[in-house]
Amino acid sequence: MRGGVDPRLDEFHQMLDEHERDCVTLARVHAERLMDERRKRRDEPNWQDRGGSLGLRVRERGEKGAASFRAEWIVMRRIPASTKDRALAKNNDSRAKFVTRYFALPKGRSDQYPNSRLLKYARPWEEELILEIESEVAHLRTQVKKIVDLRRRVNLYNIFLEGEE
Repeated sequence: MRGGVDPRLDEFHQMLDEHERDCVTLARVHAERLMDERRKRRDEPNWQDRGGSLGLRVRERGEKGAASFRAEWIVMRRIPASTKDRALAKNNDSRAKFVTRYFALPKGRSDQYPNSRLLKYARPWEEELILEIESEVAHLRTQVKKIVDLRRRVNLYNIFLEGEE
């Protein structure tokens, strides 16, 4: 519900949408920053010394105007391919030995993932970077949650005003 009784509400909703889109963009920048750091280290020996890789996945959801998003940490693992996986392989290579699986880490009730959970999957050289990125993305999650709550309250106010006319 946009606009309504007070025409200034349209401007307010546009401002909220713009701020929300900025949060999504910033979260994507942080996810790319982590991948750039990994790409720099590919030439080092044992750069991938763990069984899985920790990544930040940013997904938009909701309607076109509202860019609510979900930034979640995932573990990417290469596991032995089953017959079914080989049949469904994107590159149509029936000889694929491994497939990549993505496991989302549970966040809990707060807006920030527990450090211990993230450090369990982080490589030693990534730990500081991952904690820094999570701190910044948690701040973005909090901002978007407040925007969504504010938008809901404004819509309720608009319904209240319409009822009085």
